[in-house]
Amino acid sequence: MTTTGRPARAVVIGGSMAGLLAARALTDTYEEVLMVDRDVLPATLDHRVGVPQARHAHWLLAGGLEVLESFFPGLSAELAAAGATPYDPQRDGSWVFDGRPAQRAPSGLACLAMSRTLLESRLRARIAALPGVRVLSRHEVVGLLTAPDGCGIGGVRAVRRGRPEPALEMRADLVVDASGRASRTPLWLRELGHRAPREERVRVKVAYASRHYRRESHHVPGTSAIGRHVTPDRSRGAALYAEEGDRWVLTLAGVLSGEPPVSADAFMMFGRSLDDSRIRQVVMDAEPLDDPVRTRFPEALRRRYERLPRPPEGLVVIGDAMCSTNPTLAHGMSVAAFQAKALHDCLRAGTERLPRRYHRRAARVLTVPWIATRTSDVLPYESGCRRSVFLWSADLARIVLSAAMERDALVTRTCLRIAHLVTGLWPLLSPRILIRVLPHLIRLLPHLIPGGARTARSPGPDRMPWYLRLVELCRELGIATPEDPYPVWEGEGGPVAVAPLFVLYDYSFRVPGADTKEESLRRAYESGVVCTDEHFLHPDPYPTREDWCRARVEYTERRLAELGPELRPVLINHWPLLRDPTRILRYPDFAQWCGTTLTADWHVRFRAAAAVYGHLHIPRVSWHDGVRFEEVSVGYPREWRKRPPREPLRQILPQPVDRPGDVW
Repeated sequence: MTTTGRPARAVVIGGSMAGLLAARALTDTYEEVLMVDRDVLPATLDHRVGVPQARHAHWLLAGGLEVLESFFPGLSAELAAAGATPYDPQRDGSWVFDGRPAQRAPSGLACLAMSRTLLESRLRARIAALPGVRVLSRHEVVGLLTAPDGCGIGGVRAVRRGRPEPALEMRADLVVDASGRASRTPLWLRELGHRAPREERVRVKVAYASRHYRRESHHVPGTSAIGRHVTPDRSRGAALYAEEGDRWVLTLAGVLSGEPPVSADAFMMFGRSLDDSRIRQVVMDAEPLDDPVRTRFPEALRRRYERLPRPPEGLVVIGDAMCSTNPTLAHGMSVAAFQAKALHDCLRAGTERLPRRYHRRAARVLTVPWIATRTSDVLPYESGCRRSVFLWSADLARIVLSAAMERDALVTRTCLRIAHLVTGLWPLLSPRILIRVLPHLIRLLPHLIPGGARTARSPGPDRMPWYLRLVELCRELGIATPEDPYPVWEGEGGPVAVAPLFVLYDYSFRVPGADTKEESLRRAYESGVVCTDEHFLHPDPYPTREDWCRARVEYTERRLAELGPELRPVLINHWPLLRDPTRILRYPDFAQWCGTTLTADWHVRFRAAAAVYGHLHIPRVSWHDGVRFEEVSVGYPREWRKRPPREPLRQILPQPVDRPGDVW
């Protein structure tokens, strides 16, 4: 393309990732590209004021890196020289989907582990070196200008932040809105008499907290990234990610009531509660470099610009201003890269009818990210309403594919290529993938469709009529159940809520050295240890006891969170809430039937006045994080001869003074 007849100016609203990439896409067509940003863009490796989420783990997907390399040749080598770590996401990464570890093997995908701050700083330097690019800092766009023909958009109005001077009018042949999720373009369009795009929202209600640690060679050797996928029925997840400067960034994520804390001790407890020894090693042994920070993300938002019947000429929208997806899926930066490429390709074909052509191509970029975001809808889990056919189908696909990825490296590679936006969804329908997935579908389908599309898994016990019958029997005997309002103790040491719990176990107290449930059970069986639950405790209608446990944990977490900070509970559960009490078992392999790591921080997080449990048949008192744990099981008569006699009734409140022999 020659410079003769080139449009004069394009204005980009926003100087973040989407704005920087949009500016690069425009430079081959426009003589001048003016980028307007509210903040002063830092020239060094500093966090931007307007991008608080930059402190969290950020993945640049393999597809996004390919686009950046095409825009900026040599960028990957430059980032690696600055400390970014090249890695293969399947060979050098460890991923857990739906509670199942995916097979590790070479994938052929190329990624870089680094901070968003490093990436943005290198892109800003590259953009600043391009001819015709100018940056106007500390200015905020407050409106759009009508084009001279009275039909399209012909520029923007901006004011300098902190000064009451008149607004500047900046004429432009094209305006690119890269201002992010808070974009005001729909409002401005209505003010000028244009139709605003229809909006779609998905309630994801996710929160994530991050902290940096010093990275040493003995921390997680051979692994550059760890990801534990979070979904509405698996409310806790995490990402551990290598960054430049020999750092780890650990991002803990939770949905619904699984929100991660920001106090240092509670952050560590949350990390310890995850069923991952490598994450536990980092939070317990590595040197923290800062305090945890948290971000809440209530809902994803998509503005359907591609469906406007007559979009105004002279205006296009990119990045989060068009669609902000679930941040735990890590699509944001790579989507912006692909949309910038779509803009660049559309401009090469000319500027006529550019908004219509570009927005349709940009919408195609969102196919996989938006489908993935829609699967994280938590509305059925909050309201108890029936799931849509789409959500039920998505859950089925996720569970089946996760089971296949646990055993098959090719299925893992295919799914990762889709997740990294290298291909679309069509490879999942190829014969060589279907033949690997079909056995898992046949095995799992009977457990997943007892009555067709059904209510979401987690809200409560209404799907288990036999459980409700047991609850009714207890109520007839005057016994408070886990489904009743918690009684409040008003005596000495009160007020305290007496909270009966029922949260089961999920095999996360595994035999030392066992990486999977199957291996842990096998080693227990070989040593002659087995629990009768394996034959008599059926989880129907849940697929597994682990699913049943997770549903109970999420239901109970919501109830405990409703108590508020002013009312401390006494937590009463058949199984111990943390693993430590099981370490004195005569047969330690039995611990895997004794609880779940998901409750390991409840006594701290919910400020428990005490914790009461049974199951182990080892009556004793122990203290954990300053909280009294009382084992009250009576045991079998044959066990009474092996220890001193003890009062069968134990005083919990007011807290008694420990007597000799109480604390074991």
